[in-house]
Formats: sequence, structure tokens, C-alpha cells
Amino acid sequence: MDASTLSFRNASSPARSFPFLSMSAERQDLFFSLALTALPRPMITPLCRIIVARLEHRIPGLKERLRPLDGKTVFIQPKDLTVGFLLSISNGHPHLTAISPESLPKKTEMDARLEASLEVFFHLLHGESDGDALFFSRDLKVDGDMSVVVALRNAMDGLGEDLLKDVFTLPQPFRSLFNRAGGVANRCLDRIIDPFLKKTAKLENRLSKIQAEIDALRQKEEDSPLKSVHNSIEKDQENNADLRGTAKNAIELLAPAGTPAALRSAIDAGANAVYLGFRDETNARNYPGLNFTREDLKEGIAYAHQRGRRVHVAINTYAAAGHMDSWYKAIDTAAELGADALIMADMGLLSYASQHYPDLSRHLSVQAGASTPAAIQFYYEMFGINRMVLPRMFTLDEIAALKEKVPIEIETFIFGSLSPMSEGRCALSAYATGRSPNLCGVCSPAEHVRYKNEDGVLISQLGDFVINRFGKDEAAGYPTLCKGRYIPKGGEASYLFEKPECLNAAEYIASLRAAGVTSFKIEGRQRSRFYTTEVVSCFRALLDAEASGKSADSLPDVLNRLRDLAEGGEETRGAYRKGWR
Repeated sequence: MDASTLSFRNASSPARSFPFLSMSAERQDLFFSLALTALPRPMITPLCRIIVARLEHRIPGLKERLRPLDGKTVFIQPKDLTVGFLLSISNGHPHLTAISPESLPKKTEMDARLEASLEVFFHLLHGESDGDALFFSRDLKVDGDMSVVVALRNAMDGLGEDLLKDVFTLPQPFRSLFNRAGGVANRCLDRIIDPFLKKTAKLENRLSKIQAEIDALRQKEEDSPLKSVHNSIEKDQENNADLRGTAKNAIELLAPAGTPAALRSAIDAGANAVYLGFRDETNARNYPGLNFTREDLKEGIAYAHQRGRRVHVAINTYAAAGHMDSWYKAIDTAAELGADALIMADMGLLSYASQHYPDLSRHLSVQAGASTPAAIQFYYEMFGINRMVLPRMFTLDEIAALKEKVPIEIETFIFGSLSPMSEGRCALSAYATGRSPNLCGVCSPAEHVRYKNEDGVLISQLGDFVINRFGKDEAAGYPTLCKGRYIPKGGEASYLFEKPECLNAAEYIASLRAAGVTSFKIEGRQRSRFYTTEVVSCFRALLDAEASGKSADSLPDVLNRLRDLAEGGEETRGAYRKGWR
């Protein structure tokens, strides 16, 4: 919490003349924390009910987004409080009851439990944090059925709202109570807490500067072998300044949009295009509460096109034999609503799209597994694909060599979760859960994932398999079998396939451009709109810096922001760095 934002009034104005609603959002959060701590427990539940009623009145779409959670119960425990909150959903209507953990009826069956500090919960409700990143860092503790947690997160985040905005426009007597208390609280904050927070902020600034200097030194010392492609771009930039002005204007920053809110956030943050999917098995991110309805897509395309941006629709799973209707309908709907491109892997769907909508761009998904010039040429000649989304196992030199041999655009991943398997064809997940990623559109489906916290150790389980145990101070990762720890016969637990870590190719922007890449793709449709905003804005800054001749090292704060969002708290350069497994 930034101390500078806590002051909202002029020095000449008495604190008592300003009501609670005049406080900054940070002060409201802090004051509300004090109120929850100090209020008698019988008063907290009525206050919660008023807040819920206020939310439902202000956000008409809340009920519809929560309806898939009907009958589910979540216990929310702020670490700062002795009281917790029991959230249950009935017919899309949330019920929030204040109750201490030890007072929970024994017969109460909770589907999930969340535990974090009040500040973490406030950030999530304001839309100022990414829930996955908080989970990775263990700042957000999760127990129970992950499908409930995912659905709740996607429902609330997908609203695209600051859920605490104007929530304190309360009826009497609470309004007068909070207004009176606001004056007292402000005097208390000014005299006691403000000075402390200002000193803390100064210390944090000093530590941040020291850390930035350390990171810069580490970056310079890193072993970063120069590839021929990287050398060629530097030479071209020195010899031909005009090359920078033409080629660099053509690069596309392609962002994930798991919800309509994320679509708007990505475009507002500077993405040239977004990619998304429908709410069914036709796309490879078929998670509860995620994706787009027909009306969502119509509004999203209008929002993008009004701002000169593009929308790519992912229909990148394989149609079930004898049940093609859903996939054909997805293609028809995307074309009818004015999508700019389709991302597909199934040859039957590619054929259908090329015959019925020949003018609609067709991009070959990584799920197709095409990784040679001959394979890509086949798809080009047979189905007229305009772009190839490359699997994440190519080196920079291999990308450059491939681009010389194929007559289409090349799209590569530049940030996000990695899969060491054959690009989505994860037989392990299908074996463990009975649901194929390529047919059902979901790897490690949330309804098969459970978390359990035992004495500080986080245990993740998929189906009947325990796939990881994270120590008390160890960053967590996604519950995917390909990133699990296993014990080989006679050995110790280790990551046999790949560690939970995040691809970040920021340092290779110039080299990838020189290799002929047309589009930089960010992974993460299952992440929050905060994640989308952060990553897009960071890469927009990095692309702008590279266009002016600067390297990624010149923006250490941007690189730190990206690192904070990494799965498992770790980054990798993937196949772009020589020596990757």
C-alpha cells in the first residue's frame, strides 16, 4: 500500500468534514480492515449482506456469472482476522456469512477454502493482482476442489469491474456510522499510521533500487551466446537505419483473452490483436467460467475493430468423430460476426473453413504438430493457411531457416507457460482424468484437481495421482502431470519432464524479428485480466524500446514485473537458449 496515496484532503481542511466516501481507495481498504477487526461479530454479517446487495445492484451480470457455482460453498479466511466468511451460491445469488473457523458446523461440507491477508483479498477484488501469481508465491493458500476456485475466480474477474468500487454507499445507519468513524480514523491515520507507512515506503524504494542494480549486474554476467541471427540483426541495424522503421512497424503483439474483460484490458494495454475461444470443447482452454458466448464475441469484435485491432478465434481442438456440429457452428459464428482469423489444427475443419469462408484468414495451431517445411507446405497448399503458430521447440536459427522455406507468416510464443510434451497432446492428462486435451479442450481439468495443505506443505493431486509436494517456502506451479515431480525406481523425487516455470523471451525480441517472425504471442487465456494488462503493457514497452535501439536490459522494472507473474516463480528462455532440454 503506497503511503503517498493515503492522503486525500487539503492540509487546511479538517478531517471531520470529509465523509468516508471521500477517502482514497487505499484508505477505504485500510479503514475497512480496521472496522472488520474492531466491529462486534454480530454486526459483520449484516454489513456483508449489505455489501453483497450493493454488488448485485451495481453489477447486473454478477448473478449470471455465478450461476455455474450453484450449490457450492467456499470458506474465505483473512489471516488478519479471527473471523472468516462462508460464501455459498444459490441460483446465482451469493450468501456471505461471517463465522469463526471453530464455529463452523461439523456437517458443513466446504468445496474449497481460501486463505490470505486482507490486503491480498482487497487487491483481488480491486482487480489489481493475478490470483495465479499469488498462488505460485504461496501468498494465496488454496485447499479443496480447484474447479470451484477456478470458476469463482473467472466469474469475478470476468466482470471486468473493481468489485469494491462504490460498495460503501451504504444506507442508514451504516452511512452515518462510517462517516463519523471516518473522521476519527483519518486523524488516527494521519498521526500514527501515515508516518510509519511513509518511512516504510522510503525503505521499499531504496531496496527496490538496490535490487534493480543487482538484477542489472546479473543480467550482464549471464552467459548469453550470440546466434547468427542475433548478429545479423545488429549488423543490419548499424548499416541500414531505414530497416528498423519498416520491419518493426509490422510486428504484431498477440494477447490472450479468456474473458470479455481481459479482451478490453489487452487492447487498452496496447495489444495489436487478441485470441480467444468459445465456451465449449472447440477450444483448448475449456475451463469453467472462461471464454466467450456469441454475444460476448460480437461485442468483443466491435470493441477491437473500433480501435483498429484484430480478433483471432481459436477452434484448435479436434472434432469428435460423428459429432462435428459444434465445431462447424463455431466456425460459422466466428465468420458471421467478423472475426479476423481462425486458429485450427483439425484438417477437416481447415477444409470446411477454406471452402465456406475462403477470405477468412486461417492460422495453423501448434496442436497440428507441423514442424517441418514439408508439413507446413502441405497445409498451405491444401487449405491455404496464412500463418503458422510454431511449436515451442525451435531455436532462433531453426526459425530463420524455416521462414526462408515457407511462404506464410510465422507466429511464436514469447511469454507464458511451457509444455514439454507434443504441444497439447498430453496422453498423461487423458490417462489420469479420462478427458483428452485435444478432444475436450482441457489439460488437467479443474474438476479433477485438488489441493491440500499439511503443516505448510502444499500437496497437489490430479485424479488419483499425487503429482507434487511444495515445501513451506517453495513456489508452487500448475497441477499438470508434465510438470510433476516423480520418484524413479531407486531414485529421489525430481522433475523428470520439466520444472514449473515460465517462458520469457524478452531478450530475443530483435533476434526473433530478424528471423522473420510476424507475431509475438503471449500465453495465458486462463489467467486474470490483471495478468493480461501487465504482460501486454510490459511487452509493449519492450517492443517500443527495441524499436528505438534499446535492449530489454534497459528496462529492469519491466522485467521484474514479468518475473513476478512467472509460474513457479521461475523463468526460462526455452529452446531460444542453447542447452535447453
